[in-house]
Amino acid sequence: MRIPRPLLGLLASAVLTTVLPSAAAAQCPAVPTGDPATSPVRLLADACAKANDAFRLVAPQVGVLMAGGNPSPSIGGTLGGFPHFNVGVRLNALQGVLPRLDQANPGLGFAGAQASNIPVSDVVILMPQVDAQVGLFKGFKLGLPIPFLGITNMFGVDALLSASFMPSASARAGGNGISLDGGQLAIGYGARVGIFEESLLAPGLAVSYMLRPTPEVSLEASRGSDTLAARRFKVNTGSLRVTASKTIPIIGLGLSAGIGQDVVDGDAALAVSVAPTAPLPTARVRSEYRTSLASVSRRNVFVGASFKILIVRLAAEVGYVSGGTNPTLVNAFLDGGDVARPMDRRRYATIAARIGL
Repeated sequence: MRIPRPLLGLLASAVLTTVLPSAAAAQCPAVPTGDPATSPVRLLADACAKANDAFRLVAPQVGVLMAGGNPSPSIGGTLGGFPHFNVGVRLNALQGVLPRLDQANPGLGFAGAQASNIPVSDVVILMPQVDAQVGLFKGFKLGLPIPFLGITNMFGVDALLSASFMPSASARAGGNGISLDGGQLAIGYGARVGIFEESLLAPGLAVSYMLRPTPEVSLEASRGSDTLAARRFKVNTGSLRVTASKTIPIIGLGLSAGIGQDVVDGDAALAVSVAPTAPLPTARVRSEYRTSLASVSRRNVFVGASFKILIVRLAAEVGYVSGGTNPTLVNAFLDGGDVARPMDRRRYATIAARIGL
């Protein structure tokens, strides 16, 4: 039996305002054998499954948005040791999807966790970041009788820092829909080891690793007074990169490219608040529980270009991520005639500006 009004909220912390005990730190509730057909547990099991699936669809996208491509756009090698540094701002943009739980078909019901078809809305999600790199070690001077290398430094080391801010994104109409709410800062850090420092002849080539936690965000879906939300929603992204760059002398045009791997995991406090109609006699049920996304690995490929104007270097980059094992979902997310999955290929773009010594 189904509630006449579809649930449509999704994710986040939960509290039971009626006869149900708190379920904090628990996974989606199981429906006990012999449980009454109108038991609130059945309702919560379905709401939890939809919230959990929505979190697993969105979390990998946030990971892509955090990582982007090059940890310092347009720089493929190291800086040349102390006191060299770079400071820049960048804006990452991801072509993503948000699940419209308010349009789930069928909506929330008393059959326990049941499969529904849930449409998604295509959205562009943005994340501004401030990056800084400081040269720690110049490396060892290398002079080889190889025309395209000449004299350069090898095995230099840079420290990498970033600060990220998560703006909001939404897909709503008439008060119903879903929103991703940000508003906090998070700090990332890492290191880069140069294979070659860029010189007049030699390209820059380096390996780097950065750990970027997301700012805490909330994912909330609603229809009327019904809501599902994911509060304290955090995603951690570890990014391994191999980058290369070369600036063309005289014209100052820089070209860069890279490949790498992102490892993403996350967790959230999920909550549901529902005011069902008959036959459930309770005015409203709420419950809280935790969920998590197990670590998944994704491939990342990107290319970029840059140009210097006075002391500022402007850069742009495009890339995509792919691969990874899709988690098992109860529900299906539909993007037109296609099924949207957590590990779908995602495209992103970055624009950046930096100054340095």
